[in-house]
Amino acid sequence: MRKRLYEPVIMLYCLIMAYVKGSTIKAPGTESETSMPKTRAQTFYCFVDKLGHICDSRKGGKTVTAFAILQTGRIEYRFTSNRRTANELAAVRHYITGILTSLGDAAAEDIKDALKRRGSPLFTQILGKIIRFNRPRVEYYARTARTQLGFCADEVELDNSEEGNSSANGLQL
Repeated sequence: MRKRLYEPVIMLYCLIMAYVKGSTIKAPGTESETSMPKTRAQTFYCFVDKLGHICDSRKGGKTVTAFAILQTGRIEYRFTSNRRTANELAAVRHYITGILTSLGDAAAEDIKDALKRRGSPLFTQILGKIIRFNRPRVEYYARTARTQLGFCADEVELDNSEEGNSSANGLQL
């Protein structure tokens, strides 16, 4: 019973650590979001962090998700997410189980290939799942980028220099 008491406490702690004042916490010892992990511990932290990122399907912090991975004789993935209904949590569970199953069933060569080549079948399969699940967030960013691109094109068109005209041609929607 004591063990069951700590599970929600661990999840609350993970959620707080995953989202503090609007910014994510980086694993100890990592230089930046884009740097490759150097140790197994950093790789593990990065993996758990990315699980939460790919489950945050709506812009604005409404679906912040945190993961805890427990080893109780077997590996258990526990997650929590704010502002989701029971049905939405079930959809997240189905989605993340599919991704973890794809990774777990993949051959070591396929994983190495996915790390090297973005066009590999495993990379494409998992990226497709992520984009489908995160469609609301991706659509928001695409709309925002299109609006900003239009603004940039308008500004560049006002620039009558040769460089401005060249840039305007590249920015046309």
